[in-house]
Amino acid sequence: MSIIDTYEEILQGKRKRFPKGTWNFSSDGVKLVKYLIEEKLQWSVEDIKKRLNHKVFKKLKLGGMLEYVFNNSPYAALDAAYPGQFKPWELQQTPQGFWTVEMGIVATRWLIEEKLCWSIIDLKHLLCVNTFNDNNLGGMLYIVFDKSPYSAVNAAYPGKFKPWELNKTPLNFWNRAAGIEATRWLMQEELKWSDEDIKDKLSGNTFAENGLQGMLHTVFNGSPFAALDAAYPDKLKPWELRKVPQHFWSLETSVDAVRWLIEEKLKWSEMDIKKSLSESIFVRNNLSGMLQHVFKDSPYAAINAAYPGKFKPIDFKGKPKTNHSKR
Repeated sequence: MSIIDTYEEILQGKRKRFPKGTWNFSSDGVKLVKYLIEEKLQWSVEDIKKRLNHKVFKKLKLGGMLEYVFNNSPYAALDAAYPGQFKPWELQQTPQGFWTVEMGIVATRWLIEEKLCWSIIDLKHLLCVNTFNDNNLGGMLYIVFDKSPYSAVNAAYPGKFKPWELNKTPLNFWNRAAGIEATRWLMQEELKWSDEDIKDKLSGNTFAENGLQGMLHTVFNGSPFAALDAAYPDKLKPWELRKVPQHFWSLETSVDAVRWLIEEKLKWSEMDIKKSLSESIFVRNNLSGMLQHVFKDSPYAAINAAYPGKFKPIDFKGKPKTNHSKR
């Protein structure tokens, strides 16, 4: 009598149990698993993934077979019957003690490359906790990677992604050190900007478009210059960017800017100042806003604030603007 016929007699109540020594041959167990799934249950692949568990084997009189032949593992039984067709995590329950860092890495790679077939862009834009939950890997993420999608991805692809490249950064990730690292990465690796590019292009949108808006607000109070100055201390002045920080201009900061313009940027002598100073000099050096707001468009008022009493209005070519309004 075949193992299938014996099993049918047990199901029909003609026998109480399988004959002694039946499970000495694991091939009989494989035959029964295939018969159970294909003939008795007539399950599809999705049915198997969603419904196969210990209770199914016990209910259909195969609990002993599962224990003796497959060490009480529904997945071991399934994999013996259909080698390589299913991953352990595709079932509703993985084997006890299954999840290790190594297996978490294997599962994460499978999820990204085989199940979802995601590109790098897809991964950056779409990966989140629900990605793992929806693919029966929420338990793995919790056990192995402390519920962090980034930790899972970084383990699977070491150093390939930065935390801020994903849709969400890990909870409480941002601090000053991480903000500095992210700003340097943005300038040097992602955008590959020169100093002139930074001066011409840097703005809040630069950070927003590269997934760093939250960092900018959390760490640097929304100031692109504060982020830049933290990453590259004293490399650029606030007024060298397209926009200075809000409420930046005061008499003190304006004096610093005028002295920087004359002494560091232009390297002018006193004679150069007298011959060449004009509104256009401030415009060309991104200081027209400062000149307007602080010195009412008067180059002389600006130079006199920076170098009190050193120059007279008559020293300048043309008639300089002066501020006659009362303070």
